[in-house]
Amino acid sequence: MELVIALIVVVAVGALIYFNRSSRSLDINQDGKVDVADAAKAVENATQGVKETVKKAAVRAKTATRAASKKTAAKKTATKAAAKPRAKK
Repeated sequence: MELVIALIVVVAVGALIYFNRSSRSLDINQDGKVDVADAAKAVENATQGVKETVKKAAVRAKTATRAASKKTAAKKTATKAAAKPRAKK
């Protein structure tokens, strides 16, 4: 149980660092002070970044699914055409 909680904390901190990497310090909003407003902005940036990443992944998965279904449909059509017996003359 502790391992799962630790993993969740590591992922959350990693997301905060990754999506706020453009800021070179902890002062996210560049007002000269590191306070709760900076933490709120960091969480907001991470949330927006995760949403954009999920949307992109969903589009990629949908596109891959469509491509795979087209390939299998083409193979099935070719197989059915080849499996039909020839008409006798």
